[in-house]
Amino acid sequence: MITENLQVISKDWAKLANVLAMPLSEIDYQQRLTLLNELLDEVGDDENHPLIDLVDTLGTLIKAYEEEHFPIPQTTPASVLRFLMEEHDLKQSNLKLEIGSQGVVSEILSGKRQLNTRQIKKLSKRFHVSPAVFTSLPTLSNFFHFFYVPSSFFPILCKLFCFVLGLGRFLFFKHGSFLCVNY
Repeated sequence: MITENLQVISKDWAKLANVLAMPLSEIDYQQRLTLLNELLDEVGDDENHPLIDLVDTLGTLIKAYEEEHFPIPQTTPASVLRFLMEEHDLKQSNLKLEIGSQGVVSEILSGKRQLNTRQIKKLSKRFHVSPAVFTSLPTLSNFFHFFYVPSSFFPILCKLFCFVLGLGRFLFFKHGSFLCVNY
């Protein structure tokens, strides 16, 4: 025997399933992102809004899909330096003041040599990032964060991500990458 609550839920589930089910495809994922953006516009920062639980639920579903389909790559200080050089169209010789000779830059980028404190300070100043990015793998506890997102991901959601988590300013780059920088 179905209880009265189950009858109500069964009746309305078909309408809600498209929203509350785990995204199974890129199309489902994009639809959930669009809905989440609309909800965030509606809810704003009102934690007492009647739809705030739906925002949390959609966020959880989207996060689970992204963790499975768009894993965050591991990175090293050298790969972050390489990324920043690419984004700023720099050659190894352009970092002479911050690092030293082209040969030293090459050794750092190949992993044969580590950045020292002086180099880290100068690089962080040049690129306007926290020195933490050059000393360890970026984590949520660092002031600097590096993420890979698919190019179809909305830059507004990236901005919101940086803002909501208190990660600071948002910079969007080519190749679907973005940085949250707090300085």
